[in-house]
Amino acid sequence: MSGLPTTQRPTAYHYPESHVPRNSNPFEAVYSGIFGDASKKWGPFSKIVGEARQKNTWNEWRVSDIADREPDDNQADPDTLEYQQAVSTRSKATKEIYHFTTETLKDVRPAHLDFIEILGGKTQHSGDYDDEFFRYHWKNLYRTIEQWASRWFDGNLNLDNINAPRGGGENQIWSVPLSPQFIEYARLVAHEDQGLGGWPVFLNDHLHRKWLMVGILSQIMEKKIFNELLFGADDFFEEELSSQDIKWLQREGFGRKASRAITAQYAVQDRLVPQEFYPLVDDLAAKTMKIYLPILNVFKVMRTESWYKPEVFLGEVHTILQYAGFIQVCQAISPSIFHVLSATPGSRMDYEIEAQSDVRIYRESKDFWSTEDKKWHQLIESGRSGHGGYYSPDLPRDDNEKRLLEYHRIRGAKVKVAVFPRITRYTAYNKGKGANDGDEAVHYDSGRPYNKNSDGTTEGMGISNIVDCMVVYYQGLIYPPDDIIESTPLLDYLKELPQHHGGLVGVLATTIVALFSISRHAFWHSLVLGGFLTLLGSLYTGREFVSHALGEHILGIMVGVFFFFVMSRAQFEQNNRELGYLIAVTPIILAYIAGAFYYVNKPDESSYGFIGSVKYLFAYTRYLVAYFFNLVTFFKAKKIAQES
Repeated sequence: MSGLPTTQRPTAYHYPESHVPRNSNPFEAVYSGIFGDASKKWGPFSKIVGEARQKNTWNEWRVSDIADREPDDNQADPDTLEYQQAVSTRSKATKEIYHFTTETLKDVRPAHLDFIEILGGKTQHSGDYDDEFFRYHWKNLYRTIEQWASRWFDGNLNLDNINAPRGGGENQIWSVPLSPQFIEYARLVAHEDQGLGGWPVFLNDHLHRKWLMVGILSQIMEKKIFNELLFGADDFFEEELSSQDIKWLQREGFGRKASRAITAQYAVQDRLVPQEFYPLVDDLAAKTMKIYLPILNVFKVMRTESWYKPEVFLGEVHTILQYAGFIQVCQAISPSIFHVLSATPGSRMDYEIEAQSDVRIYRESKDFWSTEDKKWHQLIESGRSGHGGYYSPDLPRDDNEKRLLEYHRIRGAKVKVAVFPRITRYTAYNKGKGANDGDEAVHYDSGRPYNKNSDGTTEGMGISNIVDCMVVYYQGLIYPPDDIIESTPLLDYLKELPQHHGGLVGVLATTIVALFSISRHAFWHSLVLGGFLTLLGSLYTGREFVSHALGEHILGIMVGVFFFFVMSRAQFEQNNRELGYLIAVTPIILAYIAGAFYYVNKPDESSYGFIGSVKYLFAYTRYLVAYFFNLVTFFKAKKIAQES
């Protein structure tokens, strides 16, 4: 513990108050009133953005800006041999050291990694790679992502002055227009500690912000790269791998993986990556940058370094995704099975498979809750001794109640941020040879099975831990009572924040969306109520027909209803629900049709002439509409009952 680094908490960034008069131009004031002030969406940074807009110095970053800066095709291609030789000659002459940022500013096109150099000069994949190969590259990938997050989102920069309390309005970064994908990934990797900063601390504190960004990028890679059967495969091999995996879904796992590995090797052929590898990396890098763009636009207000540019960010993300994709290709051509497992935010510590990325956050949480616990015990002692004045009813009255509350106040390490996944490798040894008679159980040593009585030909499985699951802990309740909400889901928290309406147009748009949402939710309930009232109205209006039918045909009606009931029940037992519903409502259809014909053909004086025909036609249509109302009501009422 004492050997861990301790750093002084940096001074919080204080953004200056605006002294530039806003909307001095009457046309600009009218425009802002109608369409809204575009600076307001940036929350606590709206004043700085507004000043920059007044001075025409604000430039919001977009991915399209990088595409517009891409060199023409007739310029030197950094992937051609001539370009590389020219750069090599120039570097030898000037003895310049390669700087990624400098090269990126010269050419915004992301560069390709030299996978031949990564493999030590090999131009083709070997059949498989050992554990140390994967362990080295997975750990290197983690270190690269950590350095990337420190470089772009840490900056030793705290924003304590905008660490607003819950519901603190626009004075926090969560109120800026974050992308839906960013919010979804943040929800998957982070868990709120309400007592220590809540959700705002994840973007205000430099350590929380750094590990949140690492966790988000790790989730992106897990879902978009490592969940693929072969990242970068073209349509033909992608379909071949998918159909092969589905076809052999019930077969033994190692056999399926070995078959997929052969297909993956054919897809790679004499290259080191599949044919569509780089186009997929390009597309994923652009989408990943769009996820981070709102945060980058916020922090470029405070980060004034010359290298803090969108094209540099895109280039670094592109490099990281290339590296991750290459590791996935190496796993795909291996007959071993690789299991990628991320921690669950809010879950209890699992020390055997988890490791802490940063112990400082856990220490801070532990110290905070230890202090709170000491205060709680002091209040109890003061209240019992009579020196504390008012005794809160929330405090225990006796020792039994105190022991119960102490049990519910027990705290331990729980996952606050799922930073990086755990990678486990399963390898089959001597597959198909079976176990020798009389052999002892197979043991494991560094992931490889061995048997003292065997000659090395016993069938077995090796389990290798490539990297541990990297997490950030906090002190959470181990046995919380049922009435305690320890954490608010991120989506619920964001709903508490005020939304930027954007002037008159924004208010109207928000109102229309809200009314549409209300009407959409209320439509089916209104339809059920309307159908029920229509049913009662149709029975009252057709009371003469109902009386006639029950008086003259009661026996036939009972037999018919029983017949349809038996038929529909038989369909439900066979799980033919649609046909069962149709048979069940058939008596209602027949009843309405019979009622319509009864009134149309009723022999009285009003049934003749144009007026009478229109009257009976209207009656028939009315009952037909009532039937459809009741039919829809029947289905929707059943759905509402199931949901409730």
